[in-house]
Amino acid sequence: MEKICIGKNIKELRMKLGYTQEQLANELGVTRQTLSNWECEKTIPDSMQLNEISKRLNISIECIMGEEQKGCLLYTSPSPRDTERS
Repeated sequence: MEKICIGKNIKELRMKLGYTQEQLANELGVTRQTLSNWECEKTIPDSMQLNEISKRLNISIECIMGEEQKGCLLYTSPSPRDTERS
């Protein structure tokens, strides 16, 4: 199973567009530390934050998540209902 590297992708896209952490954080309405935590994979942005990042970097959420280059990398755990035995 491949790891989704959202933070790495955010950092690469930010740097490609010439943003500093401080600049992008200000545009997103978060602290530089929050952005740093995302980029270092310590935390991940929520869906609303991903949407805003997508708009600011002018790129799809799928690209931020690495799906466009590598195929779908979203994995979910089965729900308890799916694992119950009849």
